[in-house]
Amino acid sequence: MHRNSIILIISAVITVILLILLIDPLMTVMPEGSLLVLLVVLVVASVVFFGYVLTERAQDERESHHRLQAGRFAYLAGSFVLLIGVVVQSIGHNLDSWLAGALLVMVVARLSALLYYRWRG
Repeated sequence: MHRNSIILIISAVITVILLILLIDPLMTVMPEGSLLVLLVVLVVASVVFFGYVLTERAQDERESHHRLQAGRFAYLAGSFVLLIGVVVQSIGHNLDSWLAGALLVMVVARLSALLYYRWRG
């Protein structure tokens, strides 16, 4: 396994763990100081993860196809979760604008990228 892959996996695992802690599944109240430290570490781990995702390069067609499929799966999973959140919160008449905004950004970014790359050739 490449060094970059290990860093990518570690940063993703740290990001997932920190997000689970922020969701607070055990219903513990986190002190304000701990919350701020957790947020800073979350941002750093996410930036490292994003950086490696943006800079990864496929060596051959197979790797390129795997990256394409992983991106497609991640987009569909994220869109599905946001859509479920929008539907559930809308039924309760308590829609959080961040959910709708995030879904909007994902759809517009996907469409914009698709049109750009088709136009570019």
